[in-house]
Amino acid sequence: MSTVKNDPSELFSQAMGMFDSAMKTGARLQEESASWFNHMLSGLGTPQTWQKRTEEVMAEAMTTAQQNVDEALKMVEQNTHVGMDLLQKAFDARQAETGPDAAAKTRELWETALGAMRTNAEAVLQANKKVVESWSGLAKKLCTIPSD
Repeated sequence: MSTVKNDPSELFSQAMGMFDSAMKTGARLQEESASWFNHMLSGLGTPQTWQKRTEEVMAEAMTTAQQNVDEALKMVEQNTHVGMDLLQKAFDARQAETGPDAAAKTRELWETALGAMRTNAEAVLQANKKVVESWSGLAKKLCTIPSD
């Protein structure tokens, strides 16, 4: 990753780039899901084998889904704290008594806001990556035809 600069426009550009990357990862997830589904239908095996594999994979999928929900809730809680901090910084900037103090507090507010945006974009990117990896792994287990 490139070096983080204090220039708000650079921070915004970095955050937008990460957001774009997160969106592309989401699109790739959809493409891989469709591909997996097509592959799965082409090699189902016997109904008994399919049922057994499905039950095993679904049990693992439920654990993975719970972990994803837990991580999402953690991210929401962190964003709540960051949002409260940003609100406090906004009030502080509004109550500044001198021009230079107001400028410094406003700059701090924007840097914190853009930093939060960058952090959120990174978190979404990592979450999407993790979802793609976990669901791809589950799909491979489901679609692997046992040699027994």
